[in-house]
Amino acid sequence: MVQLTAQIHRDPAGYAWRELETSKTRVMTGNLQLWGNSDRRTPNARGFIPRREVKTDLYDPFLEEPALFRIFARVEPIQNSILDFANKYGDIATRHAVNSMGGSLIEEWDLASQEIRSAVQKADAFIAKRRDEKARAKDTQGATSLVNEILGRTPVRLGARGRTDEGVNLQVVVECLHDVMKLQLAMAVIEEKRYRDCDFCGKPFELTPQINRADKLFCSDNCRVKTYQRKKKRAIAMREQGQSLRSIVGETGSDLETVKGWVAAVNSKEK
Repeated sequence: MVQLTAQIHRDPAGYAWRELETSKTRVMTGNLQLWGNSDRRTPNARGFIPRREVKTDLYDPFLEEPALFRIFARVEPIQNSILDFANKYGDIATRHAVNSMGGSLIEEWDLASQEIRSAVQKADAFIAKRRDEKARAKDTQGATSLVNEILGRTPVRLGARGRTDEGVNLQVVVECLHDVMKLQLAMAVIEEKRYRDCDFCGKPFELTPQINRADKLFCSDNCRVKTYQRKKKRAIAMREQGQSLRSIVGETGSDLETVKGWVAAVNSKEK
């Protein structure tokens, strides 16, 4: 069995844009990522921080954020939006870029954003077309060409991991967040995955039958519960304003019996 895996670093202290000393180019730096010797330090990052003192916050996007490429494709190519993304999911910089530059250049973010956004548009159009069996039969090489275009020269490292209950798995290890997103998208094309936006937070999630039901509306139980609480709160407020049960049902999209339960306390006060 082949497994895609990555250990991406998120700086727990957050990131910031800084000017490079040697140019007007802006670089994204993390407070705890600035280690190693470099003559291209940013003005506020001259100190040397040994690796052993750096607190790590590692995660695997393949497991925790399998639709991260879709999230990134929606990020506006402006500094604040990019910074928000980095604080949630980490820098796209490789370890080499961190050591030599202190972080990733804003130009690198711009290029990565354009690349992923364009690739997602092509992938969505291709997958929609492939759902037609006639189109699938006529285009046997389309997926191969598109996946190769998405991946380009994405570098990976191979390894093995053994577990008592699973045996030995071959691992494809990805070092860079940008490359993680390209591989996620490539797998989405290969497996013709479908996605939906969460009704509560808007976050995309996969609808593949083995992962989620086709009628699933929320990306997590947390969002489902928050939606329920929001509807209940809205129903109670409407009832207190004298709105009819029918109006509340229409506003919240809930059934009559559920709404009656929500507003029972309000009805008791009225009596």
